[in-house]
Amino acid sequence: MLTPERTRPSARRLTVRPAPRGTAGIFLLVMLIAVATGLATAMAMTAGTEGQVAQQEFHRNATFYAAEAGLQRAQWLLLNQQTWPTQTNNQISGSVGACHYVVTATAGGPNGLFWNSPIILSSVGSDAYAHCTLTATANPTNSVPTFALGGDYYNSGTLFMQGDLSSLGNITTNGNLTVQGNLKAAGSISATGNANISGKIVPNATGITVPSVMAIYNQLSTSPQAETLSPDNVQTLDFTKYPIIVVNGSVDFSGSAPVAVIGSGTLVVNGNCVIQSAAALGTGSLTAPINIVTTGNFNIQGKLYINGSVYVAGTLTKGGAYGVTGVVVVGGSATNGGGDTFTRGQPPPFDPRASYTGGSGAVVLQNFTGPVF
Repeated sequence: MLTPERTRPSARRLTVRPAPRGTAGIFLLVMLIAVATGLATAMAMTAGTEGQVAQQEFHRNATFYAAEAGLQRAQWLLLNQQTWPTQTNNQISGSVGACHYVVTATAGGPNGLFWNSPIILSSVGSDAYAHCTLTATANPTNSVPTFALGGDYYNSGTLFMQGDLSSLGNITTNGNLTVQGNLKAAGSISATGNANISGKIVPNATGITVPSVMAIYNQLSTSPQAETLSPDNVQTLDFTKYPIIVVNGSVDFSGSAPVAVIGSGTLVVNGNCVIQSAAALGTGSLTAPINIVTTGNFNIQGKLYINGSVYVAGTLTKGGAYGVTGVVVVGGSATNGGGDTFTRGQPPPFDPRASYTGGSGAVVLQNFTGPVF
């Protein structure tokens, strides 16, 4: 019997073809290029952002320093030219390089925006890309009251005062009293009637000082810039040749015509001074640019409107109309029975308080805002 021979199935051959040479290298190169491109892009973006930040920082610093320069200029003006900011629309401006600054002054206390009052300064520095605002305060190095007297003060009329009223005696008012400032007295303070005080009422106060009117008289009467007139020759006060007119003897202003004042200066009276009821030294619409210094008493029954200051060694009696833009110093007592308006102004150079450096003290930075990009 024939047995069929078993045949083994033929083995299948598995053929492996080698990859083309260089493929892995090309792939790696492509990956390296992609990574390098990403890194370069990231670096470029980072560099651009850093450049932007640096530019913003540059403009930020520039506007900050411009605003700071504005504050420094404002401080210099307060210390050296005390008519600012009340005579320049409360603003100053200037440039520092490509930047510009504008400083605006506003009232920092109850007295308003006047000489020797606290001031808030806002300085804005800006260029084409940014702006920065600095805020500072300027406080008076020495407080000069509008009205200072060595005796008592009594008011039964209508009184408006911008600034402080200080007395080494007592203060009594039973009329209409409006004070944009403080009442200070070494003695007592009695404010009845219609009294409106925006500041503090301080009785038994310490540290009140009153300049010596006699010392001021001695200084002015011996000045080489003084001219001497007789008491009968004062209906016209001509200061065009001499800024000081000295009268040896009491002065009595009378008549219905206002006293003619030519130029500006200081009238010094070695005696009493009287303004009769029909007389006028200045008017409400045309104030006389004059200071008055008297070694005796000053009795005002007429009109006194001056852009200047008053210094009385004796007593001040007031029954007429009275308007002063300056300061008032009375060695004795003062009585008001009429209508008064006092606006604090800078004392004249012969006032020892005028030598204090500045209507305002050092500028202190309070707040910093900005810049806004």
